[in-house]
Amino acid sequence: MVEAAQDLYEFGPFRIDTIRRRLLHRNVPVALTPKAFDTLLVLVEHSGQVMEKDHLMDAVWSGVTVEENNLTQSISALRKALGEKRQTPQYILTVPGVGYRFIGTLTEMSANGSANGAAVSPEDLGVSENGSMPTETPRLPPAVPVTNTTSASLTAPPDRWRALLYLGLAAVIVAVASYLLVPRLRRNLAAAAPNAVIRSIGVLPFKSLGDGGTEQYVGLGMADALITKLSSIRQITVRPTSSIIKYQNGELDPSAAGRELEVDSVLDGRVQRSGDRIRLTVQLLRVSDGMPLWGETFDEKFTDVFAVEDRISESVVRALLPTLSELQRQQLNKHYTENTEAFQSYIRGRYYWNLRSQADVRRAISFFEDAILQDPNYALAYAGLADSYATLSVFAMVDQSETMPKARSAAMKALELDDGLAEAHASLAYVKHRWEFDLVGAEHEFQRSLELNPQYPTAHQWYGWYLVSLGRFDQAAGEFQRAQQLDPRSLYTNLTLGVPYFYSGQYDRAAEQFRRVVQLKSDFGLAHLWLFLIYVQQKHFDEALAELKLNVQPNGGDLTKVPMLGYLYGISGQTAQARTVLAKYLRPADQRKAPFAVIAAIYTSLGEKENALRWLNKAVEVRESGIVLLNVDPRFEPLRLDPRFVALIKRLGLPEA
Repeated sequence: MVEAAQDLYEFGPFRIDTIRRRLLHRNVPVALTPKAFDTLLVLVEHSGQVMEKDHLMDAVWSGVTVEENNLTQSISALRKALGEKRQTPQYILTVPGVGYRFIGTLTEMSANGSANGAAVSPEDLGVSENGSMPTETPRLPPAVPVTNTTSASLTAPPDRWRALLYLGLAAVIVAVASYLLVPRLRRNLAAAAPNAVIRSIGVLPFKSLGDGGTEQYVGLGMADALITKLSSIRQITVRPTSSIIKYQNGELDPSAAGRELEVDSVLDGRVQRSGDRIRLTVQLLRVSDGMPLWGETFDEKFTDVFAVEDRISESVVRALLPTLSELQRQQLNKHYTENTEAFQSYIRGRYYWNLRSQADVRRAISFFEDAILQDPNYALAYAGLADSYATLSVFAMVDQSETMPKARSAAMKALELDDGLAEAHASLAYVKHRWEFDLVGAEHEFQRSLELNPQYPTAHQWYGWYLVSLGRFDQAAGEFQRAQQLDPRSLYTNLTLGVPYFYSGQYDRAAEQFRRVVQLKSDFGLAHLWLFLIYVQQKHFDEALAELKLNVQPNGGDLTKVPMLGYLYGISGQTAQARTVLAKYLRPADQRKAPFAVIAAIYTSLGEKENALRWLNKAVEVRESGIVLLNVDPRFEPLRLDPRFVALIKRLGLPEA
């Protein structure tokens, strides 16, 4: 936490209360994340000075390694809170390539005084003569010295005594009114403030009570259903289910979870099933101070759960937005099924799909299929099925010739029932890109998905991979960054930030990002795999081998079962070892234990272009999803000028690198 030199700072209509750590606009609290507040405080305390980015990040994130994007997000949040644009700054000036400077006219004050007299905090506000809150922070006049009482004052005229009596009564009335009314006014002020400033929310998994954990899917399923509803409101950023699943045990305080999620508010709830009834206790909290913004208890038949979801979502949005359009109300109250048994199967499916292991995704498929059996017109269930088969296709040893067509079929059925499902469009785009090699159709579906729901991080992430395969690295970086902003705690969204750097040959920058991910989770194998690929390209073979070991054996895995070991041996000149690994995967019974593109990469490292191209053709024939990155994959650099390789690129519809 940044320590303040002064208690209070004022600039324009804003005041910084450093003791209570908050920014006020005309006495109304402005919601800021703790790091955004610290950024503002450092800039204000160095008013007029240019704060270099590195120094600013060191001051705000002391002792923690962060990327410049964190600072950029804080500055952007501050500009929005202060109502200014970068092009016409009133308070924060960007010094290109250097840093930032606070340029506002600043008044520094202590808690009990200011340059012009005593300062009063919002907690000390009284009421005006008409009983309303003052619109500006009142300034108490300088104290008047008390003089000795004279005989003249004791013999004041009757009118003067009467006036003094009235003034005394008025003072008592004001004091009583302050005692009775100010707490209520403060609560109203706190409740009104979020309408203007809260723009993001995390829906925490509802805590399941009284079931011994046997129905924990209900809590996460309710949260997922509300996330789906709230995501239709574009003015509010909603964290995806994948980012909140870690809180399903309810061990973390809601405000602490909100700070981790980097949101302004959290929806926290309890859910209890008893026979055919369901009881929900829900509250919306402001993260900055834990202030309840809305809360209610529902005790209904489970068959009325859809109506309860409507009431919760609409109440939350009304607490965050000043007005609600008819279209927004329709989106919030939209029902995809009226069959409660189908709904229960669906939320079970979403629960297991969000766990993302191969076994859990297969369980999700069975629940989505059961939901469809209960309601054949349940579009969301088909979308869940499409998501599951698309997700399943990324696991090793899964036959994509089975999963990809099923993902396509489920997505098409979902869109036939409801063309407005962003998830189904994204799954269809994924299939078109990774299986059908239909680049035009894939881009159309990605853009349609993002048009329907700009807050869907998976669509941004998959679209980023699509752009990488076309060599559009700057655009890809933008999509990956947007996915990370929407789901900042996800290992995968943080991992993909480094992907455009890797494929554009900026290995040091890519490695820096992948190391940050390792700091988040030291045994995250994919991050080590990407570091392995970087070290191979940099010819740091010992470091590459160490990363490959970390990729597969933090718990004692067998490195000899990793086909990429053959590529490392080949490119480092250990030809005999490379051929030993290669022979293992060329046996007919074991050929499908390694992607054909990896076998081609081993042949490339050995300088055998003919064999490499033959196996690349096999990879295309079986439609390996990773083959769409062929034109930018540095492992195949030696083949770049071969006409047969160029023909293969064109066959996939990819531009030449």
